[in-house]
This record gives sequence, C-alpha cells and structure tokens, in this order.
Amino acid sequence: MSSLKRLFSLGVMVSALGCGEAGPSHTPQVEKADPTNSPATGEKAPVVSTEETVGTEKSQGSEVSTEATTEGVGAESVESVPAAHHPLLDDDQFKKQAILGRLLAKKRCIICHKVEGKGGILSPPMEEVSLARLVKMKTFEEHAENLETNDPQRYESKKEIFEGILAEEDEFKRMRLWLMAYLRQPTFDNPMAKMQKQPLKSTEITQLTAYVLTVARASAEKASNSK
Repeated sequence: MSSLKRLFSLGVMVSALGCGEAGPSHTPQVEKADPTNSPATGEKAPVVSTEETVGTEKSQGSEVSTEATTEGVGAESVESVPAAHHPLLDDDQFKKQAILGRLLAKKRCIICHKVEGKGGILSPPMEEVSLARLVKMKTFEEHAENLETNDPQRYESKKEIFEGILAEEDEFKRMRLWLMAYLRQPTFDNPMAKMQKQPLKSTEITQLTAYVLTVARASAEKASNSK
C-alpha cells in the first residue's frame, strides 16, 4: 500500500513539472522605435515662419540672420553715405577715441573679425560689417516698426534707445547710438545676433564705437572711389 502511495505522489509531481515546461518564460518585448518616425531622423523639425521671427529675413523659405554684411549693398546706397567730410568724425576728441578703439579692436574684435586684414574668419571683416551697418541705418525705421510689431516686449524694453536712433536723420549719428546699445547688449534689437555679450567698460564702448564709425567712413570712401 505504501508503494502505491509513493507511485501516486511521483505521478503528481511529474504532471506538475510537465505543466511548467510548456515553454520558456515569456519576457515582454519592447517595441523598437521606428527610425522613420524619429525626430532626429525622419520627422521634420517644425518650421518657424520668418514673418514671426524678429531679426531674420526670408531667403527661399529659410531663416537668414540679418547680421550686417556688404552682400546686397548697392552702389547707390554706398554713394549716398556722407563719407567725405563729417563733423562728428572729424572732431579731435573723436579721433583720439578712434585711435584707442583701434588698439582695442586689435585685441578683442580680431578674435572673430579681420581687422585691417588680420584676424579671425568667424564673422565678416570689420570693414565689411561696418559699411553694411552704416547703410542699414537708412532703413532703420522699417526695422524698428517690424520689431515693435513682432517683438513688442523687446522694443518696449529699449524704447528710449529706439526713439533716440529714429530721431537722428544723419546715418553716422544713428549708427553711433546703435553701436553704443549693441556693444552693451548685442541682442537689444535682434534676438538672432551672433555676437556674444562682451565684458566692455563704458569707455571701451565709446572707443570702439568711434573706431567702427571711422572704419565705416573709410570703407564708404573706398567703395565710392572704386565705382
């Protein structure tokens, strides 16, 4: 009788083990992401309308920084710049500031810009960017209106500066005011500005402003004479 009980128990155990061997334990499979739907590969990044982005211009549907370059600066624009003689730039004190600004530019600006043919290539040469910015001062009204419409918070925060620039009809005086604000905060009128904020003292800003204006006038004279 005891032998039959042992056989019966053994049969139950074998049956139980057989149920457990139906197959390997099931491990939930994590569905792999379809690379065609990955934001990094297949999915197109959202396109931001350039009409809603301050500091950019349309160029075949892409965003282009409005950082000043001489590309697209016509001969008429250059010739209309009062480059020959200008009271502001011919002032003796201004000339002294420009000399100091030149030395400062050769230490600071030369890292990214070419200054008098020497320096970096991360940004346009100083002569090029200075002349282009001077020409852009002629149409600053349009830029200010666009900023006020599309980025009112930025405009209101610097409203006094904008009004001061717009009150000046002379391109050089306009550019001086613009440069003073730009060197303090490059993004004050353009969130897309490439230049990083520089640790400049007020005296250095004044000196660099004088130098850049001097370079702009020399570039305008050179461009006018080459026509």
